[in-house]
Amino acid sequence: MDAISGFLQNLVQSATKPITDGIIWFLTNTPMLSTNSVVFNFWLIIVGITDSLFALVVALLGLHVMSASSFGFGELSLKELFPRIGLAFLIANTSIFLIDWILTLCNTLVHAVLSATGGIGNAWILNAFNPEALISGQTTLITLIFMVIFIVLAVTLLLFYIGRLIMIAFGAVISPLVSLLWLIPSFTGFAGNAITMYLITIFSLFVQVVIIQLASAFLTIPGQDGTNPIISVLIGVALLSILLKSTATTV
Repeated sequence: MDAISGFLQNLVQSATKPITDGIIWFLTNTPMLSTNSVVFNFWLIIVGITDSLFALVVALLGLHVMSASSFGFGELSLKELFPRIGLAFLIANTSIFLIDWILTLCNTLVHAVLSATGGIGNAWILNAFNPEALISGQTTLITLIFMVIFIVLAVTLLLFYIGRLIMIAFGAVISPLVSLLWLIPSFTGFAGNAITMYLITIFSLFVQVVIIQLASAFLTIPGQDGTNPIISVLIGVALLSILLKSTATTV
């Protein structure tokens, strides 16, 4: 039993800080995409492919074969299609810069909330869950087990943040093709849903920051400081569980 407690104690002490530091960084920073050379070069490639497809669509329109049912053009006239073509072409060729603007808006909202509530350092869960303060030679096994559960949930949340950045980068790369799909009436609904989900993925970070700052009011239970560490650990587990549920709701 002592060996198990020692192993869990070492695990909690060594893993908590790097994991929570990573969560805090991903919570407060969403990097711009146009400054990432890999993402930007991939986007340029897709823009070139999309522009070629735009040329093909315009050629088909010129040949009056746009009414083919496979392209879904039968419901629209040339007068209605040309403005859509112009708008879709403009969005396709500027999409990564539009996405950067949206990311900047999300970062601004996040920092505004943090600034108005004293910063994430004053409300973050480590105010209630500090392994260095909670772990002692008399720490019970059940408390250590809940601390390990906290770490597992924190790792899961960290994986979500990493996956979020990957999906944002992927969405930016294929955004020119989504713009082209929006041009085709048969795929307008699909493109609209894809754009909606993409925006939800971006702003899910803002939602989670608001949840964390609101939860800060309950991170300290009167009369429990230094007397019952398991309560603080359970609060931390509950908060991470809510954050994970919010990711399932927004993705």
